[in-house]
Amino acid sequence: MYKKENFENGIIMNGNHEPLSFRRRGGNARANEEEIFKEEHSINTINKLKEFGITMVRAHFYKGFGLKSEAKEIEMTRKFTEECHKRGVKVQGYLQFGTFQYETMYAEEPSSKNWARINQWGEKVGITYGHQLFRYAPCLNQESYIQYLEKVIKKGIVDVKLDMIGFDNVGLVPEPELCHCEECTKRFRAFVHKKNRLDTEEGRKITEEKYGYSDLSRIEIPSWKRWTMPITYFEVKDPLLQDWIDFKCETVKNVLERIKKFANKLNPAIVLEYNAYGYWGENSAFWGSVDMYRLGQHVDAFYNEHDPHAEITGDGRILSNIRSFKLARAMNTFILPNIGYKTEKHLKLSMAENVVFNQGHFGNFGYIMDVDRLPVRKEYVKFRATNKELFNNKSSRANVALLESYASMSFNRVQTHYSNVAMVNTLLKGKVPFDIVLDKDLGDLSKYALLILPDVECLSDVQAKEIEKFVRDGGRVLFTEKSGESDELYRKRPENPLLTLAKSKKGKLSFIKEVKHKIPYSYKTEDWYIDTKYWGLPLNYKEILKEINGLLGDERVVEMEENNYCMVELLGDKERLCLHLVNFDVNKELKNLKIKVKAGDSVSKVKLLSPDDKKETNVKFKQVKGNIEFTVDKVDTYKLCVIELK
Repeated sequence: MYKKENFENGIIMNGNHEPLSFRRRGGNARANEEEIFKEEHSINTINKLKEFGITMVRAHFYKGFGLKSEAKEIEMTRKFTEECHKRGVKVQGYLQFGTFQYETMYAEEPSSKNWARINQWGEKVGITYGHQLFRYAPCLNQESYIQYLEKVIKKGIVDVKLDMIGFDNVGLVPEPELCHCEECTKRFRAFVHKKNRLDTEEGRKITEEKYGYSDLSRIEIPSWKRWTMPITYFEVKDPLLQDWIDFKCETVKNVLERIKKFANKLNPAIVLEYNAYGYWGENSAFWGSVDMYRLGQHVDAFYNEHDPHAEITGDGRILSNIRSFKLARAMNTFILPNIGYKTEKHLKLSMAENVVFNQGHFGNFGYIMDVDRLPVRKEYVKFRATNKELFNNKSSRANVALLESYASMSFNRVQTHYSNVAMVNTLLKGKVPFDIVLDKDLGDLSKYALLILPDVECLSDVQAKEIEKFVRDGGRVLFTEKSGESDELYRKRPENPLLTLAKSKKGKLSFIKEVKHKIPYSYKTEDWYIDTKYWGLPLNYKEILKEINGLLGDERVVEMEENNYCMVELLGDKERLCLHLVNFDVNKELKNLKIKVKAGDSVSKVKLLSPDDKKETNVKFKQVKGNIEFTVDKVDTYKLCVIELK
């Protein structure tokens, strides 16, 4: 179980997660690959990692060839881990979760001949990238496969003594390549029967209202035809397909839950990380069988290799990982992102974005042999280590919540996701600190002044009542487009409860009829998610911000000019508030920023720190009615404003 105190300097990672056997079999080995591979494991390399400040190395452990086939390389990782531990560096072992190499596995484990997923055409399913025909995707409903995974996990925890296990290719191969084997069909029918409570009279009645009839004993796993392939589904209103999405997400969740219980019995301190994050703007439940919201409670950390590296594009689009970081915080997890860059300034920006919005963790710097490239990395790592009390154990001080709801995000491929992207970037541009909240959070929104629903079309009656209670208790709501128009099964209501509540004038609600996207979605087959080309600010973003500011009134926790691309995050504890300023415009230094923070009446000092200039400066401030006002002289890439409380 992830414990923050075990990573007081944050996770700063790099590594070599591909074993030599895979490099060779995949056709990627260089002529001297074995020599390079040995150097990756050398004492000299480990010492460089320690000197730089790396706190976690991502090492190869299990790639799916089989424990016997990979025994020699696993032993190398065991010795490597031992040497890292002597120097205070932790090790993550890479574990291939979603594929196995049948050429070697069939010889080692006879039951593996039944592991491969079987698609609707009766073919064994491989992976969707890399032209690696020697890899099959396993069916997660094959008990012998999960039992073999447990053997691998035990090897990593007990023998290799890993600190973290990183599972790759989590989720299921995208539609239409999902498993249609007999075991999946049997379990799907049992799931639908249980979920819809078909053994009760009430359940059968509700199911008849949902399906049109209640005898579902002969249902099949949804299959796809030439003219009805998955890419043609923009809204999922078929009740069987809705239950199928729920089933496949539950299948992944059940396996992760089982793994967590198994691993924690062997070592309660083991950290379990899963490469499960989809693209922002993607319906990951529909495509990849990953419902982030239900996985969070069984995951310590997520890997994210999809979101773009931080930058402002020439046409003003905000490219960032911030939404992903905030979603992880909502699930009480964190992310290990890849740190990429175009220039040295972009590298600084990515590092600042990660350490600020990712709970003090930098993420993965890349290949193990590149650790001593670009000195600027070391400056940010040193700044984080020197000021650990300003990053560790800080909670969000945002009083704005943005709802991401399972039904809306899973049953719609376009509108909800497009509005989510547009609203997040609007809040970032407007310097409005916010948290992401999930369905489970609607019962208690007491810490928030404002709840935002960006085209959250599907709400249950219970959720609608929870929002109504929030409003009657003094909360404010901004909702857009079709929010609340349908119930949790995507059935359109005769009357929208949010509009009814707004008309009653018994609370503060604002309705934005349209989020005017700069580029209309194409609905072409190549656009299967909200790609970064769609990430521009909406044409009416200023109107949206005006509504938000009007609803918040004097409850805004941070105020500063909006005519720049400085992103803000307000965190704190009992002793201090930490206002982080990250300038996404690498071509423009910001100067003389006038800032107001809702900090209460007990502020003793305001100081500014930055790894960019290595200076610490006390600044004058004015205290007015629970707010403090001060000026930041300049922000190159990153400035930390520390507000000390009496």
